[in-house]
Amino acid sequence: MGNERIVGPSEIENELKRIWESLETTNTMRACLFNLIIYTQKGHRAGYIHKIAQKVIEKFPSRIIFVTIDKTNPEEMLKTEVSILSASQGEYDVACDFISIEASYNAKKKIPFIVLPHILPDLPVYLLWAEDPSRDDPLSYQLEQFSNRLIFDSESTDNLPRFAAGILKNKETSNADIADLNWARIESWREVLSSTFYSEERLEQLGHAQSILITYNAHESTYFCHTRIQAIYLQTWLSCQLKWNLKEIHTNKDLLRFQYMNGTIPLDVTLKPAFHAELPPGLIISVEIMTEQEEHFAFIRRPQEPHQVTLQFSTPVKCAVPSKFFFTKSESGQSLVKEICHKGTSSHFLKVLNLIKTMEKLSQC
Repeated sequence: MGNERIVGPSEIENELKRIWESLETTNTMRACLFNLIIYTQKGHRAGYIHKIAQKVIEKFPSRIIFVTIDKTNPEEMLKTEVSILSASQGEYDVACDFISIEASYNAKKKIPFIVLPHILPDLPVYLLWAEDPSRDDPLSYQLEQFSNRLIFDSESTDNLPRFAAGILKNKETSNADIADLNWARIESWREVLSSTFYSEERLEQLGHAQSILITYNAHESTYFCHTRIQAIYLQTWLSCQLKWNLKEIHTNKDLLRFQYMNGTIPLDVTLKPAFHAELPPGLIISVEIMTEQEEHFAFIRRPQEPHQVTLQFSTPVKCAVPSKFFFTKSESGQSLVKEICHKGTSSHFLKVLNLIKTMEKLSQC
């Protein structure tokens, strides 16, 4: 950004007008498709959330209202800044408004009164709530009233069942659609598995699954430390779609194991960590499925080419020619872009949340 200007709340629109007037003779074009409100606490993840905002406007120019709460400040502090975010689009720079609101905990009650006048009318409002929704926060209820879509970040929680219950509660009390960034991150895997097991023959093979091994990248970063969530989401989605009956959850050192009944077949789903510093934290690296008939499906991504997944299928008597799938290249912020593109609330996601909220042992993992 680099052009932030501190102004009083009542001067936000006037200052934005002055900035745009100063750019009238440049090749900067103002654009806005929707309002994006981002809420987070001041800390190490705030910089990451800023990067996400930049990625969003590169795809979809929007008015961003970025709200940061500083819980460490005991005073009643409120600071507002305005600037523009730009994304080069060939001959022109497409740019949009960026309104930053930073407040101490004691001043957060003022935030809805600052946000509301600066929501552009007749445009959708998306709210990225980058904090744990299970922790009661009156501000969340107030901002939800303005929003068409609520997007959460499960990385913000240290208790996934409680997080799932919190989102479901939000769904009950709000008219907005709901989504989660980690759910968006496994979209390509859900598409690959759905397309692979689409035919009656393949679906029947999956119906005889006896063991599943999901390997994920457990290498943590400054911004991500809950690396199991994507793998948990994927295995829970499979269990919901295939109507497996959950019996028990076990932890053994670094392994997380789910025991199901797949009809009359005992089924073990194991989540196994791997460590790749060059890959995004939590990224699913492989999914291996073994059936009662010893049919083996192995979906494997190479760390050197993480956007490519190879399917290897074999039985005790034959080995098929491997096939390839291509994922969208992983980039910071793309999960939010995906969820902005989608409409409605995924019924699959709601089923996953309803099952996860019952998995009490996950709160100890």
